[in-house]
Amino acid sequence: MKAFILVLLLVSVNLTASEKAPNHSIPKETFPGWKCKDGYVQKWSKCVKIKVPKHGKLLEDGKGWNCNEGYERYRGTCRKARSRNIK
Repeated sequence: MKAFILVLLLVSVNLTASEKAPNHSIPKETFPGWKCKDGYVQKWSKCVKIKVPKHGKLLEDGKGWNCNEGYERYRGTCRKARSRNIK
């Protein structure tokens, strides 16, 4: 039984090690051996481009986005900021 588990473990490690890094990634020392470039985010085993909406900008860390001045986040978009009158 122990031998079977060892063989299973070795096979799974070998499969993981042989996986190719996805497009838009760079090598990394730790698991999984790659990370996504700026402007991309990891989704499962792929790097997916971050969709920055109109009137938005990519954050400096390259991992997200924010709205430009005068705009606010709203349902994945940037809309003109509402004025807030406080009485």
